Amino acid sequence: MKTFSLAALFLIELSALVSYGAGLAPIQGQSDSPGADRSSRFLTDAEGQPLLLESYEEIAHFLHTARVVSSKQIGQGVTGVRKVLLEKDGLRVNAVFRDVRINESRTLPTGTRVAFRDDYIFECAAYELSRLLGLDNVPPTVEREILGEKGSLQLWIEGAVTETERRDQGYTLLDEESLRQHWQVMLLFDNLIFNDDRNRGNYLYDPKGKLWMVDHTRSFRTDEELPYPSGILYSERRLWEGLQKLESSVMRTQLQKYLGPSELESLIKRKDRLVEYIREMIAERGEEDVLFSF
Repeated sequence: MKTFSLAALFLIELSALVSYGAGLAPIQGQSDSPGADRSSRFLTDAEGQPLLLESYEEIAHFLHTARVVSSKQIGQGVTGVRKVLLEKDGLRVNAVFRDVRINESRTLPTGTRVAFRDDYIFECAAYELSRLLGLDNVPPTVEREILGEKGSLQLWIEGAVTETERRDQGYTLLDEESLRQHWQVMLLFDNLIFNDDRNRGNYLYDPKGKLWMVDHTRSFRTDEELPYPSGILYSERRLWEGLQKLESSVMRTQLQKYLGPSELESLIKRKDRLVEYIREMIAERGEEDVLFSF
């Protein structure tokens, strides 16, 4: 009897949703994808007020240098996560600190031994890659030492709910088609980074309805193939443009401090396969049926 991981169950669920709307043309219109350096329009400080930091450089500098006011363990996830309150120049901001670093061999139920890596550094890699692609839905993340431990420090999304909470609470800021489009962006990104741990607790909706992708510590596997290509039906237009323009040399330069050689080269191979996959969809169905703008 075949068993499914949480990630596989999520993808089955996602496939059902996109299949339900597969006969609908993607919504066309003016894009509201603001780009990584303008994501601060959605970000808030610890009091829920608009974040008075406008660029990635300003946010990164704050995360690197702000004083730690408090730090407490939070119960979500299995890898030990801390919520950290930061303060600098009167500005207080919450952040998430992860210091997990596991690299070992594990045995599958089939008896096969596989390499398993769960590493905070992949949070930094996922954010840097999202910036290279022009995405703005991975919260700003840096590497920093907190309480004597190195880890990833990621801006906290205030007032956000997980997918599980959204369903339980009947959270309806996004209609079904908007959800489908946001999920397609997430599925495309997960194929690119080979994220096999996307579950209902690993993506959030903020009070404005924006979807945020979090918790990428189990990503960047060394498999060169796309893990879940069949679920990809559409691509956001600017993301498609970003994928085509992103050069391997740039990926190596910007990501080599986070990824090992095999992880980086596998990522580049998956990027090329993803570009080819979308290109084939466009050739078969036409650009207007495949590409959409939020």
